[in-house]
Amino acid sequence: MITIVGLGIAAGDLTLDAAQALTSGARVLLRTARVPAADWLRARGASFEALDALYEETEDFDEVNAALAAAVLAAAEGGDAVYAVPGGGGLLDESVCAVRAAAQEAGVPMRFLPGVGLYERAAGEAGGLADACVLSGIDVPDAQIDVRRPLLVCEFADRVAASEAKLTLLEHYPAEFQVCWNGKTIALEALDRQKRYDHLCTLVVPPLPLTQAERFDFAHLLEIVRRLRAPGGCPWDREQTHESLKQDLLEEAYEVLDAVDSGEAERLADELGDLLLHIAMQAEIGREHGEFSAADVTSAICEKMIRRHPHVFGQARAENSEEVLRRWEEIKKGEKGLQTQVSVMRDVPRALPALVRAAKVQKKARDVGFDWDDPLDALQKVREETEEVREAFSDPEALPGELGDLLFAVVNVCRMKKAPPELVLSAATEKFIRRFASVEAGAAAQGRKLTDMTLAEMDRLWDEAKAREREKTQNSPFL
Repeated sequence: MITIVGLGIAAGDLTLDAAQALTSGARVLLRTARVPAADWLRARGASFEALDALYEETEDFDEVNAALAAAVLAAAEGGDAVYAVPGGGGLLDESVCAVRAAAQEAGVPMRFLPGVGLYERAAGEAGGLADACVLSGIDVPDAQIDVRRPLLVCEFADRVAASEAKLTLLEHYPAEFQVCWNGKTIALEALDRQKRYDHLCTLVVPPLPLTQAERFDFAHLLEIVRRLRAPGGCPWDREQTHESLKQDLLEEAYEVLDAVDSGEAERLADELGDLLLHIAMQAEIGREHGEFSAADVTSAICEKMIRRHPHVFGQARAENSEEVLRRWEEIKKGEKGLQTQVSVMRDVPRALPALVRAAKVQKKARDVGFDWDDPLDALQKVREETEEVREAFSDPEALPGELGDLLFAVVNVCRMKKAPPELVLSAATEKFIRRFASVEAGAAAQGRKLTDMTLAEMDRLWDEAKAREREKTQNSPFL
């Protein structure tokens, strides 16, 4: 029989069952003798073997745990053995896990006699640690830190481990944030300036209040939105619905595009945040109405990305982006049950800007071979539609339809030349504004107002502005 005993931190942490097992005459092995319980055993004349030397023989903890397990198993070959570890003696101790695995494989029975562990003692000192995340000191640098939960860190081998843990925690908490180190309150930044570091040290980091946070994640954003919409929150936010936010959502998306065009990374991050706020708001409204939650939103997109990328997450292969897009459309059609190409076209959202929707519908036609062979053929179609518009000038009822055909034909040319029509038109509008500004400046230089000038005079200023732009472009060192 192998008995696992939790020695606790102080000698008084031993349970009666643990004390009896340690003094029963069985072979007792202590993971380390650097615990108060070792002095308690010596005072009672109880014999034990300390396994500290195994830690000095290797720097790899997996090898240490394997050696500890082998030593305990060997001790049990001659009769009952007791393996005593600091703390509670549960499966948070990796050496206990290694001993259990070895004992199960060898068919040796086990029992556990837990003591008062680091967790329980730290919980008492901190006034409770419900829902705490428990880590060892060496695990902090690789851990996912959730500042909304209490954090209990046990066992700091040395000052280096404390320093590495501090650097990681400072990525999530303010330097002056108050934490509990071995029962006393210190600033987080002082974590690696303490007098003692060993396997009995504990660090308790309480949840970080929202107003003290310096870095935020999506969960923080959801918390903020929830508070805004809660009773006593913001009146405007509480009034919003899925429908009322539609226009603002669209405007935020366009502001993201403007930020992309600006080339300013900080501005783009800011605008993406505004867009993310709308996603969080819609998710919270859905949760309140029992429709869906933020987890449903993230789960849906994650499942979709995994499902539509079988060449990444499955066994399929894709040699180029065209093959990826083809497979994407095939999977999408299957998911939505789209049986005909017309149903695929009708699946393109009506809420899209007209130029964008026209290009997408044309791409759906191209997927089944219904497309021009050459962009010049599409350009010829523009000429034909222009003439039909001219002929329709005398027919007010027919003119809108012919103008629509002309726009649709122009979109075809843009698409075939890989010039997104929405962006092309947006750039043309910006160019018009820029040249018109030159016209207005030219008029002001003459001491005149635009309203006092003839169209011919303004056209001359326009042509001058256009010529200056072309000259500047031609002389650009970047072209």
